[in-house]
Amino acid sequence: MPPPTSALGRSNSMITPAKTSTNGSSIRIPQVGSNKHFFGAGFILSNCDDTMARRIKDRGGFIYNSWLFAYRFNGGIEKIKSNKSESRWIRRAEQARGRNKGQDLPAVQWIGDEIESTVKTIFVVAGKVATTAKNLIALALGVPIISFQWIEACETAGERVDWIPYLLPSHNQPNPLALDPELPGILPLQMPDPMWGSQAYGVTVLRDILTHSPLLHRRILLNKPMALYLSDGCIQKLKDDSKEGKKAPSCSSPFAYLLLALGAQHVEAVEQHFHATDPTLLKYDIIVVSDAWFSDIIPKKSKVNKGMNNALSTAIDKGALVISQSDLKLTIACGRVVKAPVSEKSSPTIDT
Repeated sequence: MPPPTSALGRSNSMITPAKTSTNGSSIRIPQVGSNKHFFGAGFILSNCDDTMARRIKDRGGFIYNSWLFAYRFNGGIEKIKSNKSESRWIRRAEQARGRNKGQDLPAVQWIGDEIESTVKTIFVVAGKVATTAKNLIALALGVPIISFQWIEACETAGERVDWIPYLLPSHNQPNPLALDPELPGILPLQMPDPMWGSQAYGVTVLRDILTHSPLLHRRILLNKPMALYLSDGCIQKLKDDSKEGKKAPSCSSPFAYLLLALGAQHVEAVEQHFHATDPTLLKYDIIVVSDAWFSDIIPKKSKVNKGMNNALSTAIDKGALVISQSDLKLTIACGRVVKAPVSEKSSPTIDT
């Protein structure tokens, strides 16, 4: 089956079909068995059925059922001193919780080798273009999202072929702010490292993904180090993700993880603005507000959330970037900050 045309067609771009599969991203790794094309590769499956997982495993690949089995987003739940019945999720800029006192844990830590030591690279294989939590985390980290057709092409060729022609568009949203004005009618493409997964790379790239030079363009919040996510119900979802023994944490509220992946140094997730470490909200460079609240608060319609409205308005006046979670999703997909006018909000929910 030919590669999906939506992944092709951009001139002067690194996302073009390779004429051969002997260099670059084709990853010619010595095979453990004659049909173990995916040995050494880990996979996250998005909108794929169990048959796809079995085909990958049969050919030597390893399936991570959740991003939280591959990466640890180093933050945690803490009680709020002024109200012990309430909690926040927080990753402080200087968070030292390593075994040795003063040893900082990275914001995003590779742990995939703790359950499968052979994995040296990782991909997301998707059944369709969608802004799922799995896809958003991949885009934020810079991990390629490729069509399931790549698996079929590898099976047909009897070896692991170049993945670049099988890259999927980064999103399928019709919002004109998220489309490239120079390429009308063409959905935006991902901008991964074209050498991703090659023999030139080892597991070190996975361990140092936030500082890996070819992916630094994904760290669009490096100049906005203080981030806050504000959404009703987010704390319980983050608590659910951290429960031990879960077969596959859903990451149903991935926005704190996404902010860390984008380069923010200090990230908080709270359910009320006065649960933040700075209730005035003045110390935050970027504040992401749930879609439901954003459409109500930002136009100053809300009477119930008047205190939050006032705090956000003051933060905006002092230079903070306040966006909805839908804006953040488009920002991640586009690799640049996208902020739609309030009148254009449609209040969609995240796909999981």
